Amino acid sequence: MHRHYLHLPFTLYTTEGDRGVSTANSPLGGVNHFARGDYSRDLRHARITLRLRGVGYEGRGAALKLLVQGAVGGMEAGQTLNFVYEKEVFDVPAGPDWEERTVTVDPDPAGWTYLSSRPDLAERYIGGERLQDITELLADVNLDIIFVLHNLDVAPRPGSDAASAADIHALWTRNGDLPEDAPGGGPSMAYEGEAVPFDYEADPARLPSGAIEIAQVAIAYAAPARM
Repeated sequence: MHRHYLHLPFTLYTTEGDRGVSTANSPLGGVNHFARGDYSRDLRHARITLRLRGVGYEGRGAALKLLVQGAVGGMEAGQTLNFVYEKEVFDVPAGPDWEERTVTVDPDPAGWTYLSSRPDLAERYIGGERLQDITELLADVNLDIIFVLHNLDVAPRPGSDAASAADIHALWTRNGDLPEDAPGGGPSMAYEGEAVPFDYEADPARLPSGAIEIAQVAIAYAAPARM
């Protein structure tokens, strides 16, 4: 099984609901104007432009990419598909000046990777191969749009106690008596055995450093907006 390591620095929920619109009392704060404004979720052939800059940023092999999540027909409530766009990436500019980077969202499955699921979350994120579903999902991206750093080079810090690659990547059984989502949102570290399932310190020299700042996200739609 191919493993995908990624970092999720920028997330936009596209629907109203517990995660779709945050309030001033939520951990995220503010209001999701995209969801409240009922903007189109049809991203087929849309042009997404980021006004961004890198502040001391080094990607070290990772690229800033578009990730979309949502459900298509025939899926059960709470199930999610997740795809990362590979055909084009957002080239993060170096230096203090803001610059624009644009990708055009091609619905052809050949330009996407289906991320599938960890074995312990296969019911929620659906394991297996669902690449052909990207065309249907892009017509209505009904969970979220995420700008991710994809293909992180995660490896133990030199001299650490990590035993082997097999041990490093082993997944422990989730403790079913504990919630999947931790307080404040995000996946829980509630597993059988130890409190934290990842028992080694990652080598920072192989991971991205610095910061990426986004001043504006603009979507130019190609398909007609929803009525």
